[in-house]
Amino acid sequence: MKYYPAIIFVLFCTSCGGDANEADIRSFQIADSLFQRHTSDYFKEADSLCRQMNDTQLPYWVDSLLQQRRKEVEMLRK
Repeated sequence: MKYYPAIIFVLFCTSCGGDANEADIRSFQIADSLFQRHTSDYFKEADSLCRQMNDTQLPYWVDSLLQQRRKEVEMLRK
């Protein structure tokens, strides 16, 4: 379920060519509706992961940068 959009995209890209008949048009419509239905779920998941990263990793990175700059200032003072 997690990879539906990617699978649908690959199938869509590799199936181009030839005349489109009714079955092809219907398949495209089904694939498009599945993609549209699940896209918002993926954006919610991505937003959740970004918020989690900001809460956990960002303070660590900021502290590391501050520590590095303090070391540089101390080296310049010597």
